[in-house]
Amino acid sequence: MPVLPEHGQLALYSVFRHVDQLKDNTTVPVIVRNLRLQPENQNDEDVVQVNIKGASLTLEGCTIKAEGDTEMHGAYVGAGELTLINTEILDFKAEQGAGVYVASGATLTVKGNRNSMSISGNTAEQGGGIYVANGATLNVSGGSISYNKFADEAENSAGADIYLAGEKAVFNLN
Repeated sequence: MPVLPEHGQLALYSVFRHVDQLKDNTTVPVIVRNLRLQPENQNDEDVVQVNIKGASLTLEGCTIKAEGDTEMHGAYVGAGELTLINTEILDFKAEQGAGVYVASGATLTVKGNRNSMSISGNTAEQGGGIYVANGATLNVSGGSISYNKFADEAENSAGADIYLAGEKAVFNLN
């Protein structure tokens, strides 16, 4: 399994550029450790994207923090699996799933201790911390998903920390 040491943003974007060219059902486990990402006003792209069926990305000891008035997800899991181990996702804004958006068929796993695994300070109408779409899976075995909030004056606000969208959204707490 490839492991990327702390080399900054360029290494992560380089990995995603190559991973995005693979076909669905390709198993590509990748681990990224100790990376710090602080996007500024990038309103059209999410910081971390996993969009390949069968792909697996693990972020361990990373910090993804929005700076300025950033309108995007901290992470978007469109297909495949994203595992967060002792990673922080902080201060993002989006309509749904500002911290992490998990699309149908995708999986998010959150592991770690309360002091170093944190999804907080994110703002959305639904799922400020994590939005789990109908047919998606969220596995939590530690960490803190707290202090997220609703968007100002949002009429359909729900699930400031975690929002499960539909009866087929799966939430496993270990």
